[in-house]
Amino acid sequence: AGATTPGPLARAQRGPVIATATVDKRRIAPGEMAELALALEIDPGWHIQSAKPTRSALVATSVELGVAEGLAPGEMHFPDGSLAPIGGEKLSVYQGKVVVKVPITAAHDCPPGRAPLIARIRFQACDDTRCLAPERVELEFAIEVG
Repeated sequence: AGATTPGPLARAQRGPVIATATVDKRRIAPGEMAELALALEIDPGWHIQSAKPTRSALVATSVELGVAEGLAPGEMHFPDGSLAPIGGEKLSVYQGKVVVKVPITAAHDCPPGRAPLIARIRFQACDDTRCLAPERVELEFAIEVG
C-alpha cells in the first residue's frame, strides 16, 4: 500500500469515451466525507453534450448514483460546458477531460466494512458530422467505512 495516487476504482470505455471513478480517500470513518470524482476522457475530434445542452433534443450528460445504506451523496458538481461551433450552431459541450465531483458522506451509524456504490453515467458522443447512439456506462466500486 504506499501508493500515494491510487488508480481508478472502476474504468469503462464506450467508443471514444473512457469513464473512470476515483475517490480522494479509500477509507472513511462514520461521519466523514470523501470526494468522488467521475472523469470522462474524450478522444480528440469528439465531444459529448454538457450537463446543460443548448437544445432539449440533445442528450445531456448525466449521472445517477446508487449508494449503500449509510452513505449519502451530496450535490453533484458538473463543470460548465464550452461553447463549440458545430453544424452551424454553438453547442455547450465537453471536450478532452471533464470531471464530475460528488461528495459522499458516511452516516454516523453507517455499518463498517465495504460500502458499494454504482455510478450510471449517460452521454452521447459526437464528432463534427455524426452522433453515436446515447450510451449508459455503469461503474461499480466500493469504499471502506470504519
